[in-house]
Amino acid sequence: MELKILYGLHRPFHQPLWMVKWVCAFLTQRKTKKQGYFVCPDITADFYFVMLDWLSEKYPDCYNGGIPSRESVISVRNEFSSIPNGDRLSYLRSVLQKKRVSKIEKQIYSTYKASGYYINLTKEKLNLINDNGNITVGDFPSKYWKIPNLYKSEKIVILKQILRYDTIYFLSLCLLHKEAYKYQLSLSELIYDFLKEFFPNARFDFISRSHHNYYIVRKYWGEMLGVLTKSNGLSGFAKQVILSSCDTQKAYNDIIGYIKVYRPVMKRQQSFSRLVTKFNKAYTQLIKNQEKINEYVNLHDICSAMGMSYIRFNMFLSEFYEKYRTTKNIFFINIVSTIDQRKRFYVRNMPVLSIKIMDL
Repeated sequence: MELKILYGLHRPFHQPLWMVKWVCAFLTQRKTKKQGYFVCPDITADFYFVMLDWLSEKYPDCYNGGIPSRESVISVRNEFSSIPNGDRLSYLRSVLQKKRVSKIEKQIYSTYKASGYYINLTKEKLNLINDNGNITVGDFPSKYWKIPNLYKSEKIVILKQILRYDTIYFLSLCLLHKEAYKYQLSLSELIYDFLKEFFPNARFDFISRSHHNYYIVRKYWGEMLGVLTKSNGLSGFAKQVILSSCDTQKAYNDIIGYIKVYRPVMKRQQSFSRLVTKFNKAYTQLIKNQEKINEYVNLHDICSAMGMSYIRFNMFLSEFYEKYRTTKNIFFINIVSTIDQRKRFYVRNMPVLSIKIMDL
C-alpha cells in the first residue's frame, strides 16, 4: 500500500473544518471582484480582512474553539475600520513585525495567524486549491458556503480529500475505533503502535505527545464528518465514500486484514493496561501513606500491593518504563536508609529498589 499520510497536522487544524469552504469561496470571488472589497495583493492578508467581515456577519452560534473569539473579531474589525483600505496592509505588517504589547496588537496577531492556518489547511493539507488559486474540486463549496457548517455534499468532498491524502492514518483511526473500545485501550496510543507495526517506513519521528496532538485533529475531523456510528463502527455514509474509489477500497481491505493480525497484540495490551491501572493505584496509595509526598516508593511494596510474583512484576516494570519514559519522569534508586536484603529489580540491566514518578 502506498504511504499516504498528512504530516504536521497539529492544532488548530482540527477546527473548524467548515472554514476551508470560506477560503475556497473567497478565492472564487477574488477572481471576479477586482475593486473595492478585496484590497490586498497578498492573498493571506486579503483573506484575513474578508474573514473578519464574514465572521462579524455570520459568527457561529455555538463557539467551540478553532476560530478567533467574537470579542477579538469585533475589536480587530473596529480597529481596521478606522484605517483607509490602502493603509491597512502596512499597518497589519507593522503589528506583525514588532513586539506586541497592547491587547489589540495581540488580538490582531492571533486572528491573522488563524487566517494563515485556514489557507494552509485548504491548500497544503487538503489540496482543495492549487498554486494558481483555482478550486481543484468541482461544485465546491455549495451555494450555502456562508453557513458556518457543512452540508452533506460538502462533507463528501472533504472526506474524499482526506481519504486521498491521509489514507493510512485516517482509515486506521476509523477502523480501530471499535477495537479500542472493545479492548479498553487508548485509541491514540493504539493507532501509534499499529502504524509503526504495519507501516514502518512512514515518518514517525515525533514523540508520542506530539502524535496525540495529531490524533486529536483527525478525531475531530471524523466527528465533524460523521464517519462513525454511536456503536463506534463505520457509518454507512463513510463506507459509501470509501468504496467509491478503488484506491481507498484497497486500503480499507488491507487495513482490515492488518487489524485481524494485530488482535492478539491488542489483547495483550489490554492486560498490560489493566496492570498499569493497578500499578498507579498502588503507587498513589503508598505515596499518601508516606510522610513526604515526593519520597521514592519501594518497588517490593508495589509488587505486593499488586499481588504479583517477583518475575512477573519485573517484566511488567521493564515494559512500563519503556512505554512511559518519554511521557513521564521516571526515577529509580538502589539506595535505602536501612539494609534491605530483598532482591533488586532490574530495568535495562540496572538494579533498582525504589521508584519516583513525576509528570512532565
